[in-house]
Amino acid sequence: MKTSLKKAFAFYKYAALLFTIIYWVYLFIDDWIFIEKYAADMSTIQKLDHLTVWLIYFAVYFLGFTFYFWLITLISIFVYHKLITRKKTI
Repeated sequence: MKTSLKKAFAFYKYAALLFTIIYWVYLFIDDWIFIEKYAADMSTIQKLDHLTVWLIYFAVYFLGFTFYFWLITLISIFVYHKLITRKKTI
């Protein structure tokens, strides 16, 4: 079970990196109209406020991604090691 968790953690690192890149690229593509329309009229403080909101949304989505990834992974590893491999030995 320990090796399965190590493999899952290695996969998680790559999945988290991929999630981060895809999220930020999608964010800029999705909000580009607002960036062009309102960025010239905003002060630096307002821009930092908007960046803070983006970071908070990223943190929430990343925590959700992490929670569901590990929930599914741990259930799958548990089922495989405790139920499937036990049936093979019987």
